[in-house]
Amino acid sequence: MEIFIGGGGDDLGFLNFGVMADYARSYAARTGRRVLSVPHAGTSRVRRAIAVASRAGEGVSLIGHSWGGPDAWRAAAWAVRAVLPVRGLITLDPVGGPLRRRFEGPAPAFWLNVEARPSS
Repeated sequence: MEIFIGGGGDDLGFLNFGVMADYARSYAARTGRRVLSVPHAGTSRVRRAIAVASRAGEGVSLIGHSWGGPDAWRAAAWAVRAVLPVRGLITLDPVGGPLRRRFEGPAPAFWLNVEARPSS
């Protein structure tokens, strides 16, 4: 299962708007894999999905964009503490910002961090 966690612009994910919701739908259609798309700050929903997938023997990958990047990190760290497997963690232009949404400690899973740098 892949869990896509949106950024600030994906707050309207429940209306099927937003970049990550679009990526999740496209990925599911292309691969036939099970996906979940949630807006940022939906970490309790992400934790439940990780636990359910783990009980079913299904691996989980977390993909977080912008504000969803730190949420994906924290969900992966929670899974490691709960001894639930996470195959990978992908953060796309994660936001740290003034609200202390930081990455702390060692990477909780295989981690690919992608940062857009338009000036380079």
